[in-house]
Amino acid sequence: MSNTNFFRSMTVAMVLLCSLSMEAANAQPPGGGVGGNRGGPPQEAFDACADKASGDSCQMTGRRGEELEGSCVIPSGKDDTLVCAPEGGPGGDRGSDNQ
Repeated sequence: MSNTNFFRSMTVAMVLLCSLSMEAANAQPPGGGVGGNRGGPPQEAFDACADKASGDSCQMTGRRGEELEGSCVIPSGKDDTLVCAPEGGPGGDRGSDNQ
């Protein structure tokens, strides 16, 4: 009977270990966007529209040091927080040769 308890304990331990491994794999690494949200706008996008209204033009430095131009918009799910949305979408107009 001790073998049964040992294998049961090992099975529970393996399930817990796998669950923790999956959680760690799904965790976002720190940095990137505001509040550590890697897919979110960088702080520069918020700063570029700090004293502007929705629809105003804005300029900012992108994540790779490039100068971007865009418009101030309110991202979905945000309350009255303006962010500079680069022309051509996130990262600017990278596909201009394909138009």
